[in-house]
Amino acid sequence: LSKALVNMPGCTSIINLSYQDGSEGSSSNPAKYNNQNYGQLKDSHVRRGTEFVDKTFPPNNSSLGDLPSLQHKHTAHENKTQLHCVAMFDKIFVFLCLSGNCWFLAAISALTFHKSLMVQVVPMDQSFKDHAGIFHFRFWRFGHWVDVVIDDHLPVLDNKLLSVRSKSGNEFWVPLLEKAYAKYENKLAHLHFEHCSMLH
Repeated sequence: LSKALVNMPGCTSIINLSYQDGSEGSSSNPAKYNNQNYGQLKDSHVRRGTEFVDKTFPPNNSSLGDLPSLQHKHTAHENKTQLHCVAMFDKIFVFLCLSGNCWFLAAISALTFHKSLMVQVVPMDQSFKDHAGIFHFRFWRFGHWVDVVIDDHLPVLDNKLLSVRSKSGNEFWVPLLEKAYAKYENKLAHLHFEHCSMLH
């Protein structure tokens, strides 16, 4: 699957050529999922010195679905590296897949071969410095880009991330990206049994 996506002819060109006029849905002006504006929300919480908690996708079972015995860990409490490290996109990441959604990992692995798309999906205007507990990611689907805002609470089971996680344990961009896609698809629980549909 990963190899097939990497070698898919014309995929990158189609995405790059879509909405070049800057209209809503273009890479420079993605549609705002749930009408949440990342820049405005972040600035508001930074000014107030508060952490963003996403009321549209709260860190509880209403978002997770029927997954018992889960807790939610705040990534700000972790010893972590930067969210973005473009140089590391050149490497083949080794991620542990605990939740059964390895199709998602295959899609992400393929995406890392295309830096121009990677920086669209994982915007470079964010880090763990003054992040106020808020991040955003973008997905290209059905011909347009959509920007999805999330908080930084991640589900854990037995003190381990339920989502895809790095082998080193201190890279968080993939589980945060997975959470953003789960929000876009409504339920994290559903993500475990989905098919590869991040880029349509």
